[in-house]
Amino acid sequence: IRTREAIGWVLTINFLVFWAIPIAGNGLLWKHCLRHVIRPLFYVIDSRFSPVRWVASRYLYKNPRHGDYAATAFLVTLSAFASLSMVFWYQLTYGTLSWSVIAAYYWLWVGIGGRQMGGAYTFAHKEGHNAYLYQPWFKKTIGNWFENYLGVFYGNVPWNFTTSHISIHHKLQGGMG
Repeated sequence: IRTREAIGWVLTINFLVFWAIPIAGNGLLWKHCLRHVIRPLFYVIDSRFSPVRWVASRYLYKNPRHGDYAATAFLVTLSAFASLSMVFWYQLTYGTLSWSVIAAYYWLWVGIGGRQMGGAYTFAHKEGHNAYLYQPWFKKTIGNWFENYLGVFYGNVPWNFTTSHISIHHKLQGGMG
């Protein structure tokens, strides 16, 4: 019983330090400081006339209306590459990871207002639901980017939405097996 209690406390502390604090902190940072600065920049990237939306609507997504996802998908991917690159660079340069680098990675992993973590999960879920989301060239060469590649860094098992979520959960209408 003591082992279970110890594991429970370790997992609770892990949640509080590496999840709850970055989620709450990033949410407060967004709400009280950054949303007035970042939101207008996002609207420039996400406007109807944005090159990101135009390219995605024509060449990435099968249905042009899915171009609405382009700016967020682009920013989630860009942020993930930036934060992972920072960690890999630090590790290769100094041979270790300091607690401050790990903390910075988790803050970036959650994203401002939780948008990084939420975006990665949402897109993985969308890919699992929609087998025809992407153009055939993208589907054949890369496939479900968020579900199978980027999602791994967020705790997703490759094909988890396509298989377990869709084939089991929705097949059973979310009920008992």
